[in-house]
Amino acid sequence: MSKKTILVLDTEDSVKNLVKVALERYHFNVLPVASANEMFECIKETHIDLVIMEVLLPNTHGFEICKQLRETLNIPVIMLTSLQGEMNTVLGFEAGADDYIEKPFSVYVLIARIKAVLKRCSSQTDALISTLKNIPQPKYSRAIIGHWTYTPKEALLTYVSGSGVSIQLSRNESYLLQLFLATPEKVLSREIISEALGFDMDDIESRAIDVLVSRLRQKFKDKNQVNIIKSIRNKGYLITASVKLF
Repeated sequence: MSKKTILVLDTEDSVKNLVKVALERYHFNVLPVASANEMFECIKETHIDLVIMEVLLPNTHGFEICKQLRETLNIPVIMLTSLQGEMNTVLGFEAGADDYIEKPFSVYVLIARIKAVLKRCSSQTDALISTLKNIPQPKYSRAIIGHWTYTPKEALLTYVSGSGVSIQLSRNESYLLQLFLATPEKVLSREIISEALGFDMDDIESRAIDVLVSRLRQKFKDKNQVNIIKSIRNKGYLITASVKLF
């Protein structure tokens, strides 16, 4: 099993070093950063499994950063912070944190909380894959995706403005679109798509998924609908158009 990568955002070097040493003993990869900008740059380049962050940061607030992480990338977040008090804990969870730990803290408790959050996220991913595997007969008969109408029974895309030209989707293209429609606000990783489509996740299948996504994206681009399916670096793919199911 590959190591999980955890990003630690804190302005205090002593905290980052303590957490880094502790996590590496438990076979985690650790990336310490000192600012939100540095964190987002790191996320662009590296797959991050979990973020540990201080709430009290210069020029920004950890609650807002957490909201951005959860809304755009859905990365699990543990707040490890000097900001104490019951109300702040509540605000942290409302911002999207998976856990809230006040400083000073126990390294052993932190490790236990990290394992619990990662296990919970893994279970949610397994549940999502299970759900996606049961999509071949969707409950809706028609979907509106931006300026397009999709009918799963016929695997047809129809442009609802202008000429109303219909485009036939292949079986896998249609099924992939159904995966996106089942989770319109979630980033689908290659691993999740691979599992849902029944592929073995190796380098060949990973490239096959990229090609399949590219082909489906091109069907939408035929009518200048750019960014219907957006690539999220190191995370996967996200459908960005408005979706309505009927």
